[in-house]
Amino acid sequence: MESIIYETLIKFLLDQHLIPEEQHGFLPRKSTISNLLCCLSNWTRHYDSGVPVDVVYLDYSKAFDRVPKRRLLTKLENLGIVGNLLHWIAAFFSDRTFRVGVGDALSEHIPVLSDVPQGSILGTLLFIAYTADLKDIIQSLFAMYADDIKIYNTSNNQSILKSDLSANGAPPSYYL
Repeated sequence: MESIIYETLIKFLLDQHLIPEEQHGFLPRKSTISNLLCCLSNWTRHYDSGVPVDVVYLDYSKAFDRVPKRRLLTKLENLGIVGNLLHWIAAFFSDRTFRVGVGDALSEHIPVLSDVPQGSILGTLLFIAYTADLKDIIQSLFAMYADDIKIYNTSNNQSILKSDLSANGAPPSYYL
């Protein structure tokens, strides 16, 4: 069932252009290579023009574990995901457990604490949908691979880069 929901959801998100072009993670015809080539092309163009570029690499720690379920569901609804599909996704988060097997022995069922299930087919797409609005917040150029983000701007636009970092919860003095 998860695969069917994934196919429906990714088709909708891509057809409606709701996933930013800057996102390269876990999407058709995109990869770490396309992410790097996109950045390299931009950086080389600036370098060839004699304009230095400042680049900040961000990797959100435990990103999947820190996505609040209620906020994700609200963001999905704002993207146009409603009705039975939204209800199914909400149920997908509810009462999840796991257990560990070693040989023939199995542990007790343990509640899953993270909101977006890592390792699931749907988990990465839900995370990508959750972060889709970064394109509306970040003014600098950027490229993403799931939760890894490169934000970059020309050195003469350092204040914009600092502002972008502040918008993402990072103290600007920490990075620049």
